[in-house]
Amino acid sequence: MTATLDDAQPPVLLLSIHPVYAEAILIGKKTVELRRTPVRRPVKYCALYSTAPVKAIVGVCRVVLTVTSPPPDLWRSTRTQSCISRRGFDKYFEGCAIGCALYLRDAERCYPPVTLDRVSGGIRPPQSFRYLPYSALENQLAGIANPERTNK
Repeated sequence: MTATLDDAQPPVLLLSIHPVYAEAILIGKKTVELRRTPVRRPVKYCALYSTAPVKAIVGVCRVVLTVTSPPPDLWRSTRTQSCISRRGFDKYFEGCAIGCALYLRDAERCYPPVTLDRVSGGIRPPQSFRYLPYSALENQLAGIANPERTNK
């Protein structure tokens, strides 16, 4: 069956993220992910694609809130949850008028990590993010989408 973006579920946000930040999300230390490009479609879940050297989806989590604001407002509201220094934040958002904060919850690690060739026809890693059909990661999302199920 070929997955399409018009699945009954909203799409999943596939985030490219450095391994150290992916791990911080998975252990619950980082609960906000920042992006220079606003997320325009409603999403409930995101998949964490850990960049090199891992090069795989290492986990999934819920997106409980998406906030689009000027960077100074994002800093005020996310500085304790985003695991980034003020200097790193300012460098990341330099020249950017509007940014996006994704508030994350219920992170669950993928065992084993899922390579992109197993997800949706071997897609390429996104520069920042891309949308995937829910069905492309349905097995990985089962534990957080249906809390009564365990996905161990």
